[in-house]
Amino acid sequence: MTPDNKHFLTFTVPGVAQPAGSKRYLGRSNAGKAIIADANPAAAGWKERVALVAAQARDEVGWSICTGPLDLNVTIYRARPKSHYGKNGQVKATAPPYPTTRPDRGKVLRAIEDALAGIIYADDAQIVGGFVRKRWDMGGAALVVICVERLD
Repeated sequence: MTPDNKHFLTFTVPGVAQPAGSKRYLGRSNAGKAIIADANPAAAGWKERVALVAAQARDEVGWSICTGPLDLNVTIYRARPKSHYGKNGQVKATAPPYPTTRPDRGKVLRAIEDALAGIIYADDAQIVGGFVRKRWDMGGAALVVICVERLD
């Protein structure tokens, strides 16, 4: 299938991807509702950025909220640390080929899935496939590329 605006939506979210951390119970509100907080305070701002960029991309191509099955493909690009580069500006032979440090891809994916619910799809249970991977960004800037494919 050739990518088109009807079945595929691809967008780039600039910035350092934040994981959706473990949840903490903080007690109950005056109304008796449980108060739950994300252990990562930066996750809320990251989710807002993902939702904003996704909504702009959706509106540009005229998508409505997906209600059927879909694939979600995510590539997390991390900036290489300066220590990976030699004096000549080239990546050292000893530098790791892939980012294997935190955050783990599953928790970043969870944050992205949460951010896209109600913006791109009705519920993240609709996601039936896809991938998530971490790579080094050769340009030095951290970002995330997200591609949603409608399967209906």
